[in-house]
Amino acid sequence: MPLRAIPTSALARRSVAGQLNEVMDRYLLDATERHLDVCRRLCSVHNVTALAERARRRATVLSKTNRTHSADILRARDTLILQLYAEAAPKGSFCGWCDASSIEYRGQRVAALGGLLLDPQHRVVARVAKIIGHSAAFEAEIVACVALLQTALRHGAERIQAYTDCGALVSLWSAKRHDPRLLKLRTLARRFRHVDLRMIPRLHNQSANHIARTIALRRLVAAAAKKTAMH
Repeated sequence: MPLRAIPTSALARRSVAGQLNEVMDRYLLDATERHLDVCRRLCSVHNVTALAERARRRATVLSKTNRTHSADILRARDTLILQLYAEAAPKGSFCGWCDASSIEYRGQRVAALGGLLLDPQHRVVARVAKIIGHSAAFEAEIVACVALLQTALRHGAERIQAYTDCGALVSLWSAKRHDPRLLKLRTLARRFRHVDLRMIPRLHNQSANHIARTIALRRLVAAAAKKTAMH
């Protein structure tokens, strides 16, 4: 059976995919500002969520084939994903990511929030970390978003694009229905000229999640050590 020719459009897509992979691999393996700037420019012609997902997948591939440098590759991945979303935000806006996480350690469970704030020049200006007790999952996500906006106000932000992986929160926020659970969040939002709350995939929010999980684990480990010392 003769081979069928690959449609030109398919060839074009394959060529573009190869070029994107090459650009991202260059930064993931050598995280310089020059390589990062080339990646940022991709946002002007490509969907940012698709770019972030490609960066995540390329990092997974590269970290498996370069195990001695896997930690560096994964750190570069997290930076690249943040920078891509920040580049796609409106000019002059701060960008923030927030998440809440609940973890268990030796039979004890605690919830914490984590967040990152970038200024309009894409520089990390704050990390948010706080223990929030035993809040229900949805309420914890709201508390995380509130903490992010409070941090942004302290840094003089007038406009912010905030990212969360909680679809229910974004849906409720966008519906603009009166809901007492969002009262504090909406009150804070009125202090900005503009607030845009957007949903991103959970795997694109790992930087904020890592902060939340790290502080929660530290609290649990410290509590366990104190309990052991008492006995």
